[in-house]
Order: sequence, then C-alpha cells, then structure tokens
Amino acid sequence: MPRHATVEAMTGILLAEFEPETLALMSLGAQLQLTRALVRNLVDRLELANARLAK
Repeated sequence: MPRHATVEAMTGILLAEFEPETLALMSLGAQLQLTRALVRNLVDRLELANARLAK
C-alpha cells in the first residue's frame, strides 16, 4: 500500500546540493541511481527520526 508523509523542519536544512552542469554530464542511468540512493537515505533517516520521537 502506498504511503504518504509530510515533513516539516524546525530549522533551516540542506538535504543535498549538486551543480546542475555536473549532473547533466552523468548518464540517465547514473542520475536514476543517485536519485534512488538519495531517496532511500532520506526514508531511512525519517524512519529513524520517527522511531526516536515515538519513544
């Protein structure tokens, strides 16, 4: 079942920053792998934060 979440930061945050020109030089496959890795990492961190808050 698909899940949805809304995340609000209490302070300013920077998730990731990349130079667009550098990303444009990557193959589409590499861009997809990078995107998937970033999303997986974000989900893992949100899950950990949620577990900490639930205690």
